[in-house]
Order: sequence, then C-alpha cells, then structure tokens
Amino acid sequence: MDRLTGIHAVREALEANRPLDSLIVARGSHGNRIEELVRLARQHGIPVRFEERIQLDRTAGTREHRASSRSLRHRHPPA
Repeated sequence: MDRLTGIHAVREALEANRPLDSLIVARGSHGNRIEELVRLARQHGIPVRFEERIQLDRTAGTREHRASSRSLRHRHPPA
C-alpha cells in the first residue's frame, strides 16, 4: 500500500481528489494546517484516525514526516 506523509503532499492529494483510505494524524498535533487537512478529509468522506506519534512513525516508516505528523494511504481502484 502506498503512503503519503507530510502536510503538503497530503493536502495536494486531497485537493486533487486522489482516492485515499484514511488520514492518520499524530495525537496532540494541532494548528491551522492540521485542521485544514482534517476538514478536507472529512469533506471527502475519508476517515480520520488519531494515533500516538510512535505508532505513526511505524506506520509512515520514518520519523521524518514533519513535526505535525500525518499519513495517508491510497485506495487502489477495483480491477
């Protein structure tokens, strides 16, 4: 499964209406950019999950996903 990490990549995917499974946000992250991502995901019917940062590090496969951590996974269209 493909993953996107970082505010800009995630926002661009949401704005481009790319098919996404979920938005995963590090618990305790906040700010206008995070709120915008959550709002956009919910507008598109994409589930939003809040996880501990250490779990998000594992899910993203890196700790380099920006301080305001989030990860999106692509939903592959049915064949």
